[in-house]
Amino acid sequence: MQYRADRYMAHLSPAELRQRFLDVLSNTVELLDTGQLGLAQAPADPAFWMSRFTHLHEEFTLRQTGLPAFPSLGPDAPKCLPRPTHPDPPPSVAIWRTLPARGDALFKYGQHQNLKKVFTEGTIRLNPASSYEDPSLNPAVRDAELTFTYQVRPSPLTGSFTDPLNGTTLLIPPGQGFKYTVSTDDYLVFCCAAARSNRLYQAFPADACLVLTDPSRFLREAGEAGQGDLPGYSFGYAGVRYVDPLIATPDGRPVHAIKHFRFAYQKEFRCIWQPKPGASRLEPLDLRMPHLREYSMLVVL
Repeated sequence: MQYRADRYMAHLSPAELRQRFLDVLSNTVELLDTGQLGLAQAPADPAFWMSRFTHLHEEFTLRQTGLPAFPSLGPDAPKCLPRPTHPDPPPSVAIWRTLPARGDALFKYGQHQNLKKVFTEGTIRLNPASSYEDPSLNPAVRDAELTFTYQVRPSPLTGSFTDPLNGTTLLIPPGQGFKYTVSTDDYLVFCCAAARSNRLYQAFPADACLVLTDPSRFLREAGEAGQGDLPGYSFGYAGVRYVDPLIATPDGRPVHAIKHFRFAYQKEFRCIWQPKPGASRLEPLDLRMPHLREYSMLVVL
């Protein structure tokens, strides 16, 4: 009954509704150490994902179609889902056994040839955020990092929406909404994950992982290195906040700190270097961090 009182998915096309179903499903399953798929043991917000599934069920019911069947896990499986390896365990399981059982760490999944250079030469590759919109990238990586679009709906009490950036209030006819896009200038970014994951080896895909065993030192030295190699840039870091664009309300949070909730399983942590307004076109940069090897491990499948 809660969803029927606020049917926020009614405007979605059949294709958009199915994509939302896959987005939610993708964040509630994980690749277990047994090689089977199972329910995610520690999603960021279990109640949130359960409510999203319940609302999807209601919307499909109102359309008289019923929930889609669980997708095939064969060669034609959606790329957003992890692939089971059973009866064999995921190759990454053997890697986790070599790491400390506890303690904070950051994980950079990638190709061995690239991460070996990071580990041996003490440099990390910073990429322009705009480069991740390249259509040749796989779905786990590709995203519009410079913009985020909300599907804004009016307040049920006032029928209005107040722009968090300029304070302008708009009156919206009942039952209608509009797309509200926030944007930012390009910036340099270094992305990693805040959790070890069998699935992320598949998603990126990766055959190695650089484990940063002292995140505090890494962040301190990354900021210091940027002062030398990127004068005039402002440095920041944060765990990404994953947003449901049909539910969330724009709150002025910077674009570089948010992503579509379909990526929530990645548990991304990012460092960013923002140039001054009007900077020339950004290019990839290898940031020198000569002491990186002292607090990192390179593990290879």
